Amino acid sequence: MTKLPPVAGYEAAKKRLDELIALWSEDPETDRNEATTRLHFVDELLTGALGWPREQIVAEERLESKIADYVLGQPASRMIVEAKREGVTFELPAGVKSGVVTLETVMDSDAQTGEAVEQVLGYCQQRGVAIAAVTNGHQLIAFFASRQDGTPPLDGNALVFTSLEAMRDSYRMFWDNLSLPGVDSLALHSTLEQTETATPPAKLSSTIANYPGHWARNKIQTELKILGDLVLEDIIAAPELEREFLRQCYSKSGTLSEYALVSKEILEARYSALDSDGSGAAPTPARVRGVVADELASDVSAASLGKRPLILLGDVGVGKTIFIQHFTKIDAKEIMDKSVVLYINFGNEPALADDLNQHVMERFIDQLREDYGIDIEADSFVRQVYKHDLSSFARGVHSKLSKSDPKLFTAKEVELLDRKVRQRDRHLQHSFRYLAKTKRRQVVVFLDNIDQRDFGFQEQVFLIGQSLAETWPATVFLSLRPDTFHRSRTSGSLTAYQPRVFTIAPPEVGGVIRKRLSFCRSVVTNSEQREKVIPDALEERAEFLAEYLSIVYRSFDRSELVEFVENVGGGNIRTALEFVNTFVGSGHVDTKKILRIVEETGSYFVPFHEFVRAIIFGDYEYYEPAASPIANLFDISTPDRREHFLTPLILAFVERKGDVGQHAGYVGMESIMGAAQSMGFMPNQVEFAVRRAVRGRMLQRSSRIGDDAVARFRITTVGAYAYKKLLGRFVYLDAAVVDTPITNAGLSSKIGDCHDISDRLERAGVFQEYLDECWDAIDADGQEFSWSKVSAALEDDFEKIKRTLAKRHL
Repeated sequence: MTKLPPVAGYEAAKKRLDELIALWSEDPETDRNEATTRLHFVDELLTGALGWPREQIVAEERLESKIADYVLGQPASRMIVEAKREGVTFELPAGVKSGVVTLETVMDSDAQTGEAVEQVLGYCQQRGVAIAAVTNGHQLIAFFASRQDGTPPLDGNALVFTSLEAMRDSYRMFWDNLSLPGVDSLALHSTLEQTETATPPAKLSSTIANYPGHWARNKIQTELKILGDLVLEDIIAAPELEREFLRQCYSKSGTLSEYALVSKEILEARYSALDSDGSGAAPTPARVRGVVADELASDVSAASLGKRPLILLGDVGVGKTIFIQHFTKIDAKEIMDKSVVLYINFGNEPALADDLNQHVMERFIDQLREDYGIDIEADSFVRQVYKHDLSSFARGVHSKLSKSDPKLFTAKEVELLDRKVRQRDRHLQHSFRYLAKTKRRQVVVFLDNIDQRDFGFQEQVFLIGQSLAETWPATVFLSLRPDTFHRSRTSGSLTAYQPRVFTIAPPEVGGVIRKRLSFCRSVVTNSEQREKVIPDALEERAEFLAEYLSIVYRSFDRSELVEFVENVGGGNIRTALEFVNTFVGSGHVDTKKILRIVEETGSYFVPFHEFVRAIIFGDYEYYEPAASPIANLFDISTPDRREHFLTPLILAFVERKGDVGQHAGYVGMESIMGAAQSMGFMPNQVEFAVRRAVRGRMLQRSSRIGDDAVARFRITTVGAYAYKKLLGRFVYLDAAVVDTPITNAGLSSKIGDCHDISDRLERAGVFQEYLDECWDAIDADGQEFSWSKVSAALEDDFEKIKRTLAKRHL
């Protein structure tokens, strides 16, 4: 029997089944052994009639001492198929036809068939694979080896096809349940009457009217919020304060945080891809011991000679923009004061025109006019730039017109200059050459926050930057993230160039916050500066704002708050500062209480739960995961109660596996899937958990070439902090309970909407009891994550809160 090529698609696979039926009719031999059966008909059945790609099939996979004939699915094992010799036929009782029958009926009908079912069931349970199948090449039995409704697999149903003709007669059912897209869609759940287990129970949030609800602020909170926005965000952009702000608030430290909850190796790996990709683009730190690197300082003037842009490389929010500001206003002030500095922040640019190059040129023209008083379209300036061209024109074919028809000569001269000016990029190039030669003005260009746009946009901007560096007398800087830079180096515009790369290391977050708070407080307490930024109507609250900023400043001397913003901010300084701004004026913070305590004792320290609650809830009355910077680790996609712990189990696995690996902390999806399936989780559950972890910034996906085929992930500080610290705190449990489906109906009825702290504490205790019960159902021996330890930490946190409540009532 000749092997047929693989197929693709429903119609092609259906046609292949017809061919397989014809081959079977021509060669009805029934005594082939298992290997021959597998070689001939089972291969054709899987790759032909069901259309499974060969790269998705592993034959004779060994696990310990057992060998599975076929394991289907990559990287997740979706189905295991046991191939039996053709002579092992599946005999069903009289009157029982192909379709859905009880697995007990199938096993009782024939001892050999029963043995085959139990054999493949063992393979699936050992590997954590949900769907099992037994086939002899012309008959097939499929069933669930892993169920989530408490029913033992052998007590469930099976999908049976007693012949190739039966498969053809019910081909839609055959394809929908057992092809790759069918298995991915879990159609077998519905076919085997498990539709009631497809979705988890409703969340508490679905029963709350107007969820998530906007949390209304009182008058004090509202005024404090307005002031906080003015002081913490708006005034730092005020031109008259810019230089002082940079002097007081810029942090030069690039040391690794002592509070980060992931390994030093992973934190240091952010630029490792550049050292190992063979690109020759080994990065140089932009600062060394707090001082701008000599290489960068010299390249500011030399880059225009080197004809290549300078890349400022740093992760999102590490401070690339403020580095540029500090560099131009303070570090290299003497050079920049003698230069023409052009800056475009693509993160703040509105929707751009179709012609990006034209847009960039127009922005430069506007900046020259507004910042330097240079109008490159002014007649006098244009004539100076093209002085030699005008001389040539005067000697050319129109030279006689200068005497015979001066007006026409002037008109022709204007036409020449107009054509020059209309070529915006060429005109700018000539203008800067004129400035460099006659005015001794160097040109420095910064194209910032390019990576806040899509990859195609970034490629266009880089090509513009490269063109400017090559053709203008200019030093050109582009700021990028490491992942987008690496992608462009390996498959985009940067493959053809050798740019100079300088890395921006993130500063210590606690120090940045304290500097910012100190600066803002100094502005508020300075009457002259305060008058410029604070409206008269809010003047009476300015003193309280100053005191409030001092309270937050002192509170950030405590490691708990610094640890929180350091880790949950994920190294993004912008995000960490937004946390502080969210807290100031939050409706979830009792400002009247703080005022009272300050009046009575003279001081106040922000407790952990108060700060974190403001961040988790934001402007909402209830926790809304789509709007919160903190994800719900307990959410589930199925009614499987064990799934509540799948995300923390994956996070812990990736952290341990990444620490000992050789891929900068990244772990392949196949390893994650294998570990989760070994605990009995299904591929769709694992994929759901990984997707949510990536969206919640708990896992980072590698952007290295090839990763679309083999996805790799590494843990972030957000993920490490979430499963190591937040899970064991009441403030997190109290928020997550409204967003978590409860599969135990008895306990679910005890979890309702409440607002009083005592009631919420009691509700959290019921939620903890439920999670304890769910953990007991998991075989997690040897796993890095243990809910039992988290639950013990919760008990301690509950006791602290109860003691605090008791003191209030004394």
